[in-house]
Amino acid sequence: PAAHPPPGEDASFFEDLMWELRSSAAGREQKHEKAAPAPLHLRLLQRNVQRFSRALQPYHHMVDAVSKVQRWDDPVVSAATVFVYCWLVYSRQMLLGLACAPLAFLAYTYYRAHGYLGKPLSQAAQPEKEAVSGIKDKIAYLSSIAQKVQNTLGWMSDYLEKVHNLVTWQIPHNSWRVVYVLLAVLVAVVLLPARWLALLVEIGVGFKFFVIEALYARYPRLKAKHDHVAIFFGKLPRNVDIAGEPGRIKPRAPGATAAAADGKDETEQSSDTAAGRTNADPHPSSPGGNLRRRLAPKKSPSSSSMAKTAASPRRTTKADLEHQLLLELDVAPDEEIIEYWNCLDNTQGSLLHVKKGKLYLTAQHLCFVRGSDASGCYAIKLKDLVKVEKSKSTSMLQKGSLDIVANGPTGSKDRYSYAALLNRDETCTMICQVAKLST
Repeated sequence: PAAHPPPGEDASFFEDLMWELRSSAAGREQKHEKAAPAPLHLRLLQRNVQRFSRALQPYHHMVDAVSKVQRWDDPVVSAATVFVYCWLVYSRQMLLGLACAPLAFLAYTYYRAHGYLGKPLSQAAQPEKEAVSGIKDKIAYLSSIAQKVQNTLGWMSDYLEKVHNLVTWQIPHNSWRVVYVLLAVLVAVVLLPARWLALLVEIGVGFKFFVIEALYARYPRLKAKHDHVAIFFGKLPRNVDIAGEPGRIKPRAPGATAAAADGKDETEQSSDTAAGRTNADPHPSSPGGNLRRRLAPKKSPSSSSMAKTAASPRRTTKADLEHQLLLELDVAPDEEIIEYWNCLDNTQGSLLHVKKGKLYLTAQHLCFVRGSDASGCYAIKLKDLVKVEKSKSTSMLQKGSLDIVANGPTGSKDRYSYAALLNRDETCTMICQVAKLST
């Protein structure tokens, strides 16, 4: 018979087992420890940006392919896709189609990787760009990266703040609209059979994707007037539209120097401006609602300020000249100025004809004012805008540029180009939103 282990042998076995478990756990903790972040280095930054761009290329190609089908760029491919979709809806095999789609995609990438369907997809074969050399080029490269990060963070922050303000009932009537829609969906789910509900959803999604979005892509004005979901989300307020963010740079009115001459400090001026804005703009959720002001003065000057003005007449400033030029451009005296930006007018596309000035956005016009020079000033009616898009040029002159197409007085398409816009994305968004409200 086998002898029992001597006393204490079981204890040593369990001690060895616990020691091994403890050692393996410590090894896993050391393996998962985060490495120290690498210091900022221009060459490493450029390499990571290039890697990120190459990694996004397949996704860009896939999104472009879907967009081409949606816009009917190739009618044969789009018609075949619609036929397959309608067959799946009619035969109630949509789940089978969704399950086969990833397999079809992997089969396509397999044959593409082996060269059977065109040039193989290979990211490693793409050569890296040369490192940026020179102080001026390095500063320009860093500024372009910082601008992209700034605009991307601003765009994401706008969407996050809009969703947060919607679900926290900051503007109750917007939240009630969402509640009504969800209640209608709930009633439909409870009353309709599952097969009819699935059929309605499939037909609605297909009609929206293949018909409505194609019309919206071909006719942007139709989308601006009838895409109610985009209009609703575009009008949702950000934090700055509700209460105003501390530290946000607000535009100075043309008569700001006169207000400073009245002896008021900055706190009194900001409180007066906030009170006037509350009375003048009952809809703070509109684009630039908390930045609006008027060309005409809102209140008569006090007796003390009149006495000071009589004693020491105020000099005509550049802002007053721009104010007068706006009036000469057929802009109504009571028309609201929503925002203005410093920019360069590069409409003629030549470095010798670049004009420095300000781009004023009013409730009905988009005006370029060139200081005290009336020769280079003009106004564009917002209802005549056809296209507002961001330029993709990489030249130093076109950094932060914006291209605008508008209907001319003779029915032609007039093109305008503006460069050196500090917040180009925010400018484009605000112009589009105000143009939608003006039509």
